[in-house]
Amino acid sequence: MTLVDLAARCEQEQPGKDLDHAIFNLMVDRGDRQLSYSTKLDDALTLVPDGSSWRVGKTPLGCFAYVGLKAQGYANTPALALCAAALRAADGYLPTPNSLLWR
Repeated sequence: MTLVDLAARCEQEQPGKDLDHAIFNLMVDRGDRQLSYSTKLDDALTLVPDGSSWRVGKTPLGCFAYVGLKAQGYANTPALALCAAALRAADGYLPTPNSLLWR
């Protein structure tokens, strides 16, 4: 599974330990302990690449997050939206025209 595939899972699934474990396996140094990335915004923030700007918000349509200038995430919770955007930023994600549309 790639970082972009995992970002898509964050946008489609509900928070939970399976998703947290998948994020941990791809992103985290094995010496660290697994955090609740999908449910806790503070834990999701640990995925944002060092020095990157970030923004999280909520609208009636759902939650969104931006990391850096280009990486985006849209999900049911702020933590999942930030996970998706941070995973894309870590992958060097460049948006396509379709990825810019609100879901």
